[in-house]
Amino acid sequence: MPFVYRPSLKTKTGEAVALLHLSNQQKDRIAPVFSVGERPPANFVARMASAWLGRRCFLDGSFNHNLSGGSADFDTLFAALGTAGIPVIPVIEIGASNAYNQAAFAHIGQFSNGVMLKCTHGHLNLAANWVQQMGQCQSAL
Repeated sequence: MPFVYRPSLKTKTGEAVALLHLSNQQKDRIAPVFSVGERPPANFVARMASAWLGRRCFLDGSFNHNLSGGSADFDTLFAALGTAGIPVIPVIEIGASNAYNQAAFAHIGQFSNGVMLKCTHGHLNLAANWVQQMGQCQSAL
């Protein structure tokens, strides 16, 4: 079974440009996890559309949510990536604010199936109960 590499990247133009330089064979084995930065650049989505059209990626807005106090940047970027033809999947996190996780849950299935759960090794045994406490059906995730 081939592995899939999930690098943790920032929503910076240079990260998207770097993906553009990969071969299709390399791209087939990568599913990047983007962390929404403090101020996502206006040209990030356009660069991603050139580099990653039709390829899956994950979007984690917890850092930006902690700085801004809201999910507007995450929501806007998520919608823009999906509309640009990138099957984007939300990242939820044990330990992130309830408000952020609810915003991320709202995007499940919007442009691609699935969700990524980010947690520490110590939280793995709590994951099933945590999902239930968040009001989500585990089978839907």
